[in-house]
Amino acid sequence: MRITIKRIFPNARVTAGILVFLGTSIYIFVLFATLPPIDTLFQGVGKKNTVIYSADDVVLARLGPPQVLNQVPLGEISPHLRNAVVAIEDRRFYTHGGIELLGVGR
Repeated sequence: MRITIKRIFPNARVTAGILVFLGTSIYIFVLFATLPPIDTLFQGVGKKNTVIYSADDVVLARLGPPQVLNQVPLGEISPHLRNAVVAIEDRRFYTHGGIELLGVGR
């Protein structure tokens, strides 16, 4: 009895699907194994300064985190500003409930 590839792998599509699945699984495992720990992701965020220069390279202002990262409660933000941000980011936000499948597909 001769052993052929068709006897070992009777259905090429199923075999290809299994190989793609295994390859993707290994890729995702290696990708997640090399990611940094979550607690280190936000270290240093917001600690950079913005420096504003004049045309002749004189420093006019240095804007650091205290001037840039002011947290404002949502109630203090104008409804017009909130609606403008939503309209610019996603004009159909209120019709699809927050998740647009076409946007996810992009």
